[in-house]
Amino acid sequence: MRLLFHLSGEHPTLPHSEALALLRALHTEHHETSREGPLLQVDAERPPIPLLSSRLGLCHSIEETLLQGNGDPTGLLDALARAQFGPTRTLPLKTSSTAVGPHITLPPGTTFRIRGGSPHLVREAGELIRRRGHPVDLHHPHTTLHIRATGKGWLLTRELAATDRTGLEARRPKNRPFFTPGVLLPPLARALVNLAETPPGGLLLDPFTGTGSIPLEAALMGARPLAADLQLKMLLGTSRNLRHHQVEPEALWANATRLPLRDNTVDAVVADPPYGRSATLAGALKETLYQGALQETHRVLKPGRRAVFLFPQKDYPRIPGLPIEEEHRVPVHRSLTRWATAMRKE
Repeated sequence: MRLLFHLSGEHPTLPHSEALALLRALHTEHHETSREGPLLQVDAERPPIPLLSSRLGLCHSIEETLLQGNGDPTGLLDALARAQFGPTRTLPLKTSSTAVGPHITLPPGTTFRIRGGSPHLVREAGELIRRRGHPVDLHHPHTTLHIRATGKGWLLTRELAATDRTGLEARRPKNRPFFTPGVLLPPLARALVNLAETPPGGLLLDPFTGTGSIPLEAALMGARPLAADLQLKMLLGTSRNLRHHQVEPEALWANATRLPLRDNTVDAVVADPPYGRSATLAGALKETLYQGALQETHRVLKPGRRAVFLFPQKDYPRIPGLPIEEEHRVPVHRSLTRWATAMRKE
């Protein structure tokens, strides 16, 4: 199946990597075919669509590519006129604007609506599909089709799932009982959990839990989060926030540089360490804190597993045995940019 991820545009590269990392975490065989702006196309073998859509934070929708072509988007009309409609696909996708398309997976009688493209293109494409026995329903259709413009041509896609933006909005920090400034928003917290390739049911450690944004989203995504912090006030606040969202907290009052955990026991580490000028840990400077936290992360993380830290600058510490695999620029505001850094234990 050729999937199209319609991604958020709020971060330059992180949404693409989040989607690919989640596919790896779910052991879904896949091959990236193209990326352009917020559009990422992937050939995937039996993708778990409900699980993907329930976990992704920086994605608007997951769609299936039905037709694609080069040149002017009006070539879609010719492709639609030639395409065969039926319950199954039997032919591969074609990639020219005049090619005969595959069997389009719309069972007879399926109601639909089309979004995207010019009003004329939407009207003409809708009429071609309607003539094949598919009634238009603008309010409650069985399926929603999208016309997506690309740099070289166009795509016709079928929406498979959309992100629950209402739930993300309900969990914004301002809606929680315990709040402090500078808290991660739910979409970014989810993206970091996915970037760490956190497996379903896996143990995820957040050594700087703060108000609990990362453990909360990790729990709702099906992971088993362990929230740790040296400040008891933050740990108690995290517990309040998690219980507010019907999540039973698993909390640890501990120093991020000296964790009471056995070696090689954690499936993923996701951390948003303190970054203010006055940020300290038991009197330690930030650089010392980061170095110690990374060394402790290396100790408790299982071999081959990932850790993701959200650093306040690009010249963060490096330690042996925990090489950097990717890093992503995360603009916060005009004077602050942070770096989401993924490392894998050797």
